[in-house]
Amino acid sequence: MSESERQVLRDLVGGRIERVRLWVPEGAVPSGDELAGVVDVDHGVVVSTTAGELALAWRIDGYDEHLSAVGDPAASPAARVNRMVDVSDGRPWCVLIGATVTGVGTATAEAEDGSKLLWSVRLETGAGHSLTVALGETGNGAVEYRPSNLVAVFDRGVAEAYAVEPGGESAWGTDLG
Repeated sequence: MSESERQVLRDLVGGRIERVRLWVPEGAVPSGDELAGVVDVDHGVVVSTTAGELALAWRIDGYDEHLSAVGDPAASPAARVNRMVDVSDGRPWCVLIGATVTGVGTATAEAEDGSKLLWSVRLETGAGHSLTVALGETGNGAVEYRPSNLVAVFDRGVAEAYAVEPGGESAWGTDLG
């Protein structure tokens, strides 16, 4: 995870969430019926706050698939191939609107070269809700690792139980200091 990604995430703390948009392929509809508290997101999520924006998207660099976190949605890898859909008024997203971001957590996995790659980001709010965006997809009644897709997890227990590999760091991650 780069220092610029860390800074974008740190800058969100104290900001009030104003809207949430998803990048989806033309004709696709975000789903989440298979597992309560989880929404399959496809390519990316943009959270707009009074402190700035956070664009999370799937990214590939060589053989490494990871999560990209940038403050400018136009700079995100998802921006060039997808359309943005505002989901702020829909469930389960609507519980985040108006809430203040009080904490941020991240989860990383080790790349072949030993570097740490971002695979999950968690936003916590003063209203007691959280949003964890991670590489993965729902299937067989659980969240499964699919590095070219994203899931939005609204349930802390599900985020804590989901890990890329057995014994690895959970999607809930660790607080970003």
